[in-house]
Amino acid sequence: MHQLCLLCALMMVAGTPGMNHAQSVAHEQTGLPGTIRGLILTRRGVPLAGAEITLIGESVSFEQRRFSDAQGEFTFLAIPPGGFLIRIKSEGFAAHEVSLEIRPGDSLQLTFTMEILPLFEQITVTATRTERKLADVPVHVSVLTEDDLKRSPALTLDDALRQLPSFSLFRRTSSLVAHPTTEGVSLRGVGASGASRTLVLLDGVPHNDAFGNWVYWSKIPKSEIERIEVAEGGVSSLYGSSAMAGVINIITRKPEANLLILDGQAGMRSTGDLDVYASRNAGPFALGIGGRAFRTGGYALVREEQRGPVDINATSRSEVLTWRADYNPAPGITLFHNGRLFGENRINGTPLQENSTHEVYLGGGLRARKQGGSDWQMNVFSHLQSFESSFSPQVPRHRTSLTIDHASPAPLNTSLQVRYESLRFDDDLNQTKLPGFWIVDVSGFRPLPRFGEVYFGFQNILNRDYSVQASPVPLRGLPFMVIAGLRFSFVRR
Repeated sequence: MHQLCLLCALMMVAGTPGMNHAQSVAHEQTGLPGTIRGLILTRRGVPLAGAEITLIGESVSFEQRRFSDAQGEFTFLAIPPGGFLIRIKSEGFAAHEVSLEIRPGDSLQLTFTMEILPLFEQITVTATRTERKLADVPVHVSVLTEDDLKRSPALTLDDALRQLPSFSLFRRTSSLVAHPTTEGVSLRGVGASGASRTLVLLDGVPHNDAFGNWVYWSKIPKSEIERIEVAEGGVSSLYGSSAMAGVINIITRKPEANLLILDGQAGMRSTGDLDVYASRNAGPFALGIGGRAFRTGGYALVREEQRGPVDINATSRSEVLTWRADYNPAPGITLFHNGRLFGENRINGTPLQENSTHEVYLGGGLRARKQGGSDWQMNVFSHLQSFESSFSPQVPRHRTSLTIDHASPAPLNTSLQVRYESLRFDDDLNQTKLPGFWIVDVSGFRPLPRFGEVYFGFQNILNRDYSVQASPVPLRGLPFMVIAGLRFSFVRR
């Protein structure tokens, strides 16, 4: 009996060091990082390339972004233990979210199957100021995507928006050569004047001029635009008195990891345009910088038979530099700062008629999404702007009809846009008529190997001679115009 008790005691003493060693090893492993390797497939089992995968820490401060490669694969390394949310997005597919727990030293192999979106299932924020499916919003909302803007031959943003039937400017001519004070927006014919009754937002901040409520379309480089949402009809209950006719919300891209976009083009009438955007992510910090330089020799606004020695081409040039910095201190919280430097000079048809604008914009704010689903937003911004002009011309009113788009399959893609501007009057007494006219635009592009494309555009291909103003001097709109250029997009994945 005594021998048996002694043997048990010896076994317990001998077993103690082994137990302490196992506890020590487990304690050392609690800090080991984990890894996630994944595969993204379509419903038919085809690898999905270019999908955006974001790993967000729910119990730890962590956020990283990856893009699936040509085999649909992605990898996250050095993941701290804790709870995480994986969010997967790809154009044309329903977003996918999965919550998971990473334990010390975990190496997970995941496979995701993405479902194709119905054609109507786009997300909009303009109609309700919160993210809603396009089919669920209470007003009519039109959305122009980044691809829609790329396929348009328009050099200016307002010309690209003319493909929407409800959109028009106070004047029937393009902001390419028009005086800024005539660039007020009209939706469905409401508020057709230089002072818009339509609110234009840039990332939720009013973009209308603070003095005259017109819009500077050249302040926004097209390479930075993610999408444009147009809510037609009065939404003053959400946005105030400036939105009696509706809201145009221009949403720019957020800084992405290792992205570079170069877009250069040249065309007739001494026209040149260079658009550049670059962004980079580093942990919780993200920075995006972009800019645009534009020049055009323009054209003579007055018809040749009525032109005198004083009449010259209406020309314009502009430069803009933009930046945005994001900081994510915790999951669902983003602090940001953005800014813009802008300068523009125009000659409006005679040597003494010119205008110039210079602006410094500084802004910042907070975005926070709570676990219950509520969104908190705060914006702080300031505009410092100077505007000088030597004239204030009279302009006509107008309305735009439906646009027809057509695209053929790769490798050569083409687009045809047909627009009708109806008969309008040039004065409030309805005495001076401006006849209606048809405009036909054609554009096309051909992809290049790896990451580029060649594109071309023909504006007013029939060279229609149309009137945009009858008094005090008859003026004509944009004649036939040809542009061509190269577009490159570099994304390091």
